[in-house]
Amino acid sequence: MNILNNSLAEVLKTIPKASHVFAHYNLHTPINLTQPVYMLLKQNQLDAQTVLAELIEVMPVSQQEQALMAVDNSKVVDYLLDNYHSKHKRQLAELLQLSQRVESVHADEQLCPQGLTDFLNYVQDDLLSHMFKEEQVLFPMIKQNNTFMLACPINAMRQEHQDHLTSILKLNQLSHYQQLPNDACGSWRELYRLLDEFICDLTQHIVLENNFLFVRAINLTEKAHG
Repeated sequence: MNILNNSLAEVLKTIPKASHVFAHYNLHTPINLTQPVYMLLKQNQLDAQTVLAELIEVMPVSQQEQALMAVDNSKVVDYLLDNYHSKHKRQLAELLQLSQRVESVHADEQLCPQGLTDFLNYVQDDLLSHMFKEEQVLFPMIKQNNTFMLACPINAMRQEHQDHLTSILKLNQLSHYQQLPNDACGSWRELYRLLDEFICDLTQHIVLENNFLFVRAINLTEKAHG
């Protein structure tokens, strides 16, 4: 899900443990339930990236991916490659085409996502580099059950995931949290539909790695060398 764009109530449905995070910041009140998370954070002058990171940390694996808990790490890696790595590459290529078109045609409009194309270029370079390192270094180690020095690349990837959360926040801000003018053209609507899909997928991608695959891989390492 695109956590920042959803209401407090919707986030609580998807992430039950989010109640502890929201309570810590005094946000978990009935009057706040229908408001988007990003708006609540802004109103309360809270650091959005910090809160987003805390919510990601307690976000469960999606219902569709629960079955992965019954398979070995090699199959989880294959799933990540097929369902996230390949998909992100397609998504970013399409997003860049659409954003260039929208920024060019609607440059004078107030809600035009100025700077989105440039930032998407950065996200593409950053994410492709990150995924390449996983594909060439970390994932082969996990698939081969090579537990020696596994913690180091996992920690590096976790840190880069924090950078991706910064990118998610920036993408939402540049697109005005996917707010469209009433007369938005088809390209603009498709841009924001795909952008929301990309943010949701990237979020779940991070959750599946941080909160499941990496945890399980580290546990195996500790057992092997404990």
